[in-house]
Amino acid sequence: MRFRSDDADDGGARGSSSAYLIDSSTMVFHWESLTGNGLAFISLGLQELLSAAALILPRSKTVVEIPSTVPCNAAVVLACQSLKTADYRLALSEWRGQEELRPLAAVVDYLRVKLPSLKESDLALTLAGLQEKKQR
Repeated sequence: MRFRSDDADDGGARGSSSAYLIDSSTMVFHWESLTGNGLAFISLGLQELLSAAALILPRSKTVVEIPSTVPCNAAVVLACQSLKTADYRLALSEWRGQEELRPLAAVVDYLRVKLPSLKESDLALTLAGLQEKKQR
């Protein structure tokens, strides 16, 4: 199951939709009734990542998805490493082998690739990044 609003790929400029989703899904619904035996991919923006908002989500059922528009800086990488230390799974969306996102790609468990929107020129970079991830 993938939870995401229309503004989830804005890098967290607004940030409120992810916070609302976390609040609604943890306070109103029994988590297993939403996910069953599956995982919930929850897209978090910059504000939610840096505030550790994901820590209230059940780690066994949650994959924290990081939009590729979130800046890849030391604070974001540290926040992601902290989530990994707390046993959360992470995904990086819109992976196209971007050099500037490689520090995040090294931390996450999943690299999400949108094949229909992938340009032929990005294919080699995308595959190289996936191979690096596979070897780790």
